[in-house]
Amino acid sequence: MITAQQQANPQVWHDLRLGKFTASTIGKLMTQPRMTKDMNERAAAGAVFFGEGAISLIAEKAAERVSGVREHSPSTYSMKRGTVLEEAAVHLLSQHWTPIDGCAYMPYGSNSGATPDGLVFKGLGTVDLKCPEAFTNVLRFGAEVPDGDFDALEAWDRGYAWQIMHQAKCAGVKEAWLVYFTDGLPWIKLDDTDEYAVQEILEFACGRIAEGNEYPFGYTFGSKGFAYVARRFELTDERSERIDRVLAAAEIECVNMVYNFKNILNQNQPQK
Repeated sequence: MITAQQQANPQVWHDLRLGKFTASTIGKLMTQPRMTKDMNERAAAGAVFFGEGAISLIAEKAAERVSGVREHSPSTYSMKRGTVLEEAAVHLLSQHWTPIDGCAYMPYGSNSGATPDGLVFKGLGTVDLKCPEAFTNVLRFGAEVPDGDFDALEAWDRGYAWQIMHQAKCAGVKEAWLVYFTDGLPWIKLDDTDEYAVQEILEFACGRIAEGNEYPFGYTFGSKGFAYVARRFELTDERSERIDRVLAAAEIECVNMVYNFKNILNQNQPQK
C-alpha cells in the first residue's frame, strides 16, 4: 500500500495516476455534447454521451497508457500557492473546525482513484479544500451554495461537484465536504501558537516545492487570521451509479483509443 509520505514524492504521485481517471478530472467526463431529444431519451435509459472536454481527457489518458509518459501540465504560481496554503489550512481547520486526518491515494477499480485532502468526522466523510486567491469567492461560495444543495454546487462548479462525489465513492463513504478557505480575511484571529505553526508549515511546504522544481518558492500567510465556509454533500445511490456508468463508458472509449494510438505509432516503426 502506498502511504501518504511516499506520495509526497512527485514521481510516485504522478505514477499512481498515470492513465487513470482521477477525482480532480472526473468533472470533465460529466460534460455532455449538445443533446437532442433522442439523445436525452437514451441518456435517461442509461446511455452515456461525452462532450469535447470528456473526449480530450479520455484521449489524454489513452496516450499516457500507450506511452507510459504523463502529459506535461505546467505548474503555475496559483497552483503552487494553493498546494502550500492547503497544508496550513488543514492545520488551522483541524484546530478551529474539526480534526482532518491525512489519507493516501484510494484506487477505485483498476483505472480510477482519488486522494481527498483528508478524512473528517472519524472517517465518515471526505474533505476537499479550495483556497481561492480572492476571499470574495469564499463568501460567494457560502452565499450561493447552501449546505447539501448539490444542484447549486454543480451550478457553482461542476468539476468540484463531481470531484468530491468521486472522492467519497473511492473512500467508501456517503459524506463529502467541500471547504473554501482564505488567508486574506482575518475573521478568525491567529494566536501566537497558530502563527508559529503556520509559518513552519508554509516554510516546509515551500521548501519541498523548491526541491521539486530546483528553484526557490516562497509564500507568506496573507493576514493575521483566516475565514472558511464548509458545506456537506451526500453521495446518493443515483450519483454513485452515474459515476459507475460514466467510468465504464470512458474505459471503453479509452481502450479503443489505445488500440488506435498503438496502430498509429506502429506505422512509424523503423524498418529492420
